Amino acid sequence: MNPTLQQSQNGTDCSNKVIPEGIEIPITSFKVIEEEVKFSFPRDSRPLQPLVAAEATKEGILKSVSAIAFIDTSVKDISDSHFKVIQDFSYTNDKTPFLNFYICYDAKLTPERTFKVIRVNFDVDWSKYTPNKAHRPNKTAPKPSDIKFITSFLWDEDPEGSRGTETTVKESVG
Repeated sequence: MNPTLQQSQNGTDCSNKVIPEGIEIPITSFKVIEEEVKFSFPRDSRPLQPLVAAEATKEGILKSVSAIAFIDTSVKDISDSHFKVIQDFSYTNDKTPFLNFYICYDAKLTPERTFKVIRVNFDVDWSKYTPNKAHRPNKTAPKPSDIKFITSFLWDEDPEGSRGTETTVKESVG
């Protein structure tokens, strides 16, 4: 499948625009929250960063991620088929490994103050956990237990406009 995005007539569609490198992983749960959120002032034309929670096993291995994202109310047709999650990993400057997750969609970005709220859940796919060969040709993948934080992005077609947040991976309490 070609991991790209394009604007559709009714909202968002993942078909023709470049998205981040990495692998596409399945969305396990997707929900549009009924209530819209209205901020007291408009945001600029960049997406708002997602709110993210990450769950790990008792062994400290990242298991699943739940993200809340804010999508312009001008986007009329919002469903899981219009979104993709891309998983990739990277290293900090001090060589600490971390995972990147890109929640990808495409829509015209305008200064907006009212948003639809979506929840996107997904599980980490450790079977495809390999270094991005283009950027890290001589690196091997660290152990899953070495991952202590993730970054998550609401990714629009324009990487300059995409926004991210860092989340610490914590052991499950339940």
